[in-house]
Amino acid sequence: MKKKLLLLLLISTLFINSCSKNIYKGQFFDLFDTFCEVIFYSTSEEQFTEHALELQAEFEEYSMLYDIYKDYEGLNNLKTVNDNAGIKPVKVDKKIIDLLNYSKKMYKKTDGNVNIAFGSVLKIWHKYREEAERIPTIEELKIANEHTNIDDIIINEAESTVFLRDPEMSIDVGSIGKGFAVEEVSKLIESKERDNILISIGGNVKSIGPKLSGKPWSVGIQNPDTDSEKPYILRVMLDDMSLVTSGDYQRFYMYEGKKYHHIVNKDTLMPSDKFVSVSVLASDSALSDALTTALFNMDFEEGSNLVESMEGVEAVWIKKDKEIIFSSGFEEYVIKE
Repeated sequence: MKKKLLLLLLISTLFINSCSKNIYKGQFFDLFDTFCEVIFYSTSEEQFTEHALELQAEFEEYSMLYDIYKDYEGLNNLKTVNDNAGIKPVKVDKKIIDLLNYSKKMYKKTDGNVNIAFGSVLKIWHKYREEAERIPTIEELKIANEHTNIDDIIINEAESTVFLRDPEMSIDVGSIGKGFAVEEVSKLIESKERDNILISIGGNVKSIGPKLSGKPWSVGIQNPDTDSEKPYILRVMLDDMSLVTSGDYQRFYMYEGKKYHHIVNKDTLMPSDKFVSVSVLASDSALSDALTTALFNMDFEEGSNLVESMEGVEAVWIKKDKEIIFSSGFEEYVIKE
């Protein structure tokens, strides 16, 4: 499954310690149902292309493994696991086992506000969002919600298998999969002693070290008001940090004048209407990804208490009335303009 790699030369030449390096940007398409960008320094376009293709191959593997919609020849992915719910255990790659184990930990940490077993409910909303003609009934959603017990995901690490005990349940890792993949690929990059890299996949941004100059990367948080001439609500500094944003403007449809987006509350079974955007800063991209979903669904006080209880984690909430609320240390990362 080959993807086209588009290379863009952003800056012609930088001189660092008398060594000439260029900065390049590569874009990969159709990964995690979005596109991926990588930015880093290299002595030549050929060397950049070689390293960028290595990253593309890694992300492509994670994208296929965590896919719940498509089958791939010779590969057991999460769709395979879902298709065999209530039937039999499925032997899977360790990358799936690791993600599921981490997801179970985040379920406990967020009091169930991140639940990869919520797929039966999310599947209904996905169908209605694709049709964009009506909304599901609460009865339909309640029936699906009876099949969202995360303890029914049975992981056998010794056999490297996953079994869904409930035949009506399904896994959906949209709240955590991209962030987990970014974090794991970042660890691989660091093991090869490469740094000064910026990775972005659909709202998940991770910096491995600062820019080559030693200055932090500047990353924008998208303005939830997509009609505004101002594309970013603010910009933050990243240096060995991740920034993940979830918003109601990313995947949604309108019905009878109301917006129905993809972040669904576990209690109401309806798209959460507390905020329009939540962003999380942390060193771990998987953690940031999971927390954006959790915080989007929590009341502000509950979410704020969770963030303040976690070392090295900061967040910013944007309310429907456009009020911006920062956690205690977030503003230290904001670039003053």
